Amino acid sequence: MRGVVAVGLLLLLVLGACQTSRVALAPEVVRGNPKPASVDPFAGIDPSLSPEDLFERGVDDYNGGRHDAALRYFDALIARYPEAPQVSDAAYNAGLILQRRNRHEEALTRFRRVVERAAAPRDRLDARFRMLACLDVLERFDDSLALIAEIRRRHASVSEEDRLELAAREGVARFHLGETATAEDLLQQTFHDYQIGLRRGDVVNEVPGALAAYTLGLIGRARFDELPIPYAEKETMLAHLNTKAQALLAAQDWFLRAIEQDNATFSTASGYQIAQLYRDFNLSIQAVELPPEFAPDSDEARMYRCMLAEQVRPLLRKAMRLFDRTVEMGERLRVRNRWTEQSRNELDAVEKLYLEQIRACRDVLPEKSSEPDNR
Repeated sequence: MRGVVAVGLLLLLVLGACQTSRVALAPEVVRGNPKPASVDPFAGIDPSLSPEDLFERGVDDYNGGRHDAALRYFDALIARYPEAPQVSDAAYNAGLILQRRNRHEEALTRFRRVVERAAAPRDRLDARFRMLACLDVLERFDDSLALIAEIRRRHASVSEEDRLELAAREGVARFHLGETATAEDLLQQTFHDYQIGLRRGDVVNEVPGALAAYTLGLIGRARFDELPIPYAEKETMLAHLNTKAQALLAAQDWFLRAIEQDNATFSTASGYQIAQLYRDFNLSIQAVELPPEFAPDSDEARMYRCMLAEQVRPLLRKAMRLFDRTVEMGERLRVRNRWTEQSRNELDAVEKLYLEQIRACRDVLPEKSSEPDNR
């Protein structure tokens, strides 16, 4: 029954049924008493309810949109009947709710309970994969590698989808631990195998491909960030700009591939990253040193900066369009996450920067400032 319930919970959560706010569990303090009063987290839940009743009420509350109550019933079952056969089901479903609420440390404890209690190897494998996702968000990449090794040791035979997801998550961990070359080779091979699996019909889960492509985009983004644009003679400067532009396009290509996999999380994250690439390219060009013959506060320096800003302003317009589209993508997919929120904030910041640049150069380049904005 857990598999059906878990899938149903996950589907409803992805569609936006789960709220992201946390439940305040701080104990109330009695005035005049220096010690906080103890609070029973299961107050109001009939202590005589059986494990079956607690589990069924948890499922009913969740399906009715009462997710806080559902979590309390699942946790009450785990606390009161730790040896009951329903514990692994309750722990898995509680873990899903907590994971979707970004309470990943708490979710980890529930999924560990599944590993300890579940009878079926597939249930333990599912819980371990959920743990991997939590560890990635928590940036505990050493723990991720250890868990990947444990999965491979304890589950010798896994599906092609599971093999690909393990490879993708290993690539993620190795990239963040500084093993960029190893990670890049592993992720490129994973994405290649994923595409073959799609064509053969061995793979229907988009997560391995989206995760691999997104992380390859991050690797490209890191290379883009590391490329300087020092002041130089015209031809040398153009060569530096071209190299950085090529790095931008290489990273963008992987982010676009991640978007093509139709995963809400990685699509919105990739849209945000592409917009940042264009914004940062604009800023890095504007930060180029002045020609040595210009004094920093001279009219010549101001003219130089404004002419440069005018030339690269289309990059800001592109960034604004991409941040806006990322917000729209989240609304269309009915997902609200850190990427859609950051895109909304960045859109406001870039629009402000765009207008500040125009105002600062209005007197310097009056004929340009009067042109219509064709964003």
